[in-house]
Amino acid sequence: QRNIKNLRDITFFLMIYDILYLLCVLSGLFSKHFIVPYSYLAVISIAYFLLSETSVFCHEKLGRIIYNCFICLFFLFSTLMGTKYSYSGLAVTFNVILVLLPFLFIDPPRYNIPLVISNVVIFIIFTSLYKSGKILFDDIFDATIFGLLAIYCNFVLTSKLIRQFAYEMTIENENNFDGLTKVYTKELS
Repeated sequence: QRNIKNLRDITFFLMIYDILYLLCVLSGLFSKHFIVPYSYLAVISIAYFLLSETSVFCHEKLGRIIYNCFICLFFLFSTLMGTKYSYSGLAVTFNVILVLLPFLFIDPPRYNIPLVISNVVIFIIFTSLYKSGKILFDDIFDATIFGLLAIYCNFVLTSKLIRQFAYEMTIENENNFDGLTKVYTKELS
């Protein structure tokens, strides 16, 4: 549930950013070069934000599948920005999102690592389609290094965050329930 809320908070800011960006494009302040990926980002941000308010995420397995699909859709945006719509050949957006994943979401590595690996592979495929020469090699090298860094961060940070979350839940439980009778404490009542 915490991951769903974190992603919902992020999509709220992405929606605001996308709307402002698209307004600037329509007013002529920005180039129309990025209108397709940012329109795509706006659609998936709005869809996730609205869907996260429904009860679909209450079902653990279905919620996880939908959540992972949206993570992949956000990675697809960053892949497009780093390959097809990249001016300089640097896939900064993709690599930043790849490394931020373990910091933003508390999931065991068995959930995040396949996402990281599959998105790195998809990125390498897109890079091979849209780039060549030294830029191709640089982007594949960077994606591989940042993918490994994301996997490392996932193992190190996720275990630390899960332990911290469990500790906070234990403290909260001890504050709310009497240890002997398991009845609500006076403050909670």
